[in-house]
Amino acid sequence: MEYLYQIYKEFFPIGVAVGLEHLEKYWDLLKHFNSITPENELKFCEVHPEESTYHFEKSDKLVQYAKENNKLVRGHTLVWHTQNPDWLFEGKMVSRDMLLKRMEDHISVTVDRYKDSIYCWDVVNEIFPDGEGKLRDTRWKEIIGEDYVEKAFCYAHETNPKAKLFLNEYNCEEDIKLDLIIDYICQLKKKKIPIDGVGVQGHYSIVYPDLEKVRKMFYRLAKLDLQIQITELDISMFAFEDHSCDKKAPSREMIDAQARYYSKLFSIFREYKDVITGVTFWGAADDFTWLDDFPVIGRKNWPLLFDEKLQPKKAFYAIADFRESQIRKMEELYKEE
Repeated sequence: MEYLYQIYKEFFPIGVAVGLEHLEKYWDLLKHFNSITPENELKFCEVHPEESTYHFEKSDKLVQYAKENNKLVRGHTLVWHTQNPDWLFEGKMVSRDMLLKRMEDHISVTVDRYKDSIYCWDVVNEIFPDGEGKLRDTRWKEIIGEDYVEKAFCYAHETNPKAKLFLNEYNCEEDIKLDLIIDYICQLKKKKIPIDGVGVQGHYSIVYPDLEKVRKMFYRLAKLDLQIQITELDISMFAFEDHSCDKKAPSREMIDAQARYYSKLFSIFREYKDVITGVTFWGAADDFTWLDDFPVIGRKNWPLLFDEKLQPKKAFYAIADFRESQIRKMEELYKEE
């Protein structure tokens, strides 16, 4: 049996976000992926809980696993408005210069530690709110100013000029946000800020977004002459506004709809293989996903390629069986019982 990354070797790396606590459980399943993203282990609060203290033990182990198993590593994330330690924005008078120094120290220490191991970084994460057409109001912006983003990219590039640096965002398919992302990146490029790519998170559902909007998004982003990566892919079984909580298992209709959506989505990804340099799933299997309890407390979700028993789902075969030699198998997959 070919692993998923081998099937896609002519297109782009296939990655997965995984935490150290799940590494042993997912050991065999992770053979399908040739790139990993530490799920939480590289976030500010995890590696830098006190101003003079760094903890890299967990991220070191994940990076070592990747090295030993010939996998790429994506770094996630250097600057974000959440999951920050309390000390970061505290102090009698936290000035612009003080916070810039704290940012620079964190980025330089973290990026330098993995300069031979982590090939790309989500330098900034979720800097735009939905529907507002401006930078998100955060403590970073409040204290430093809007150029905190530019500073973050520059600090990362100065530390490791070889690393590929990404702006990572969600809901990129929405016109207002997409316009803002494109305009903002054009401004960064005019200022010669070292940005290499756009991270499209890809938290979708079986009913949203319309896939023509996704295709249009890639068409527009491709014109920026930057890399594009899908960084946090999952396909929820529920629309975001659906607050039902009665499902103990996905219905056949939900399973089929998810497989069709994944199949069509990856068809679009393959169309843009010249600019897409990675596709990463946000989780390995349905037994553990951030979509459990979000946005509905107490609700189970099944958004990934492998089920709760770590077995491949119809969605897995939907994206794996696209080649001419496997058309018959694909037809069997979708035939009516």
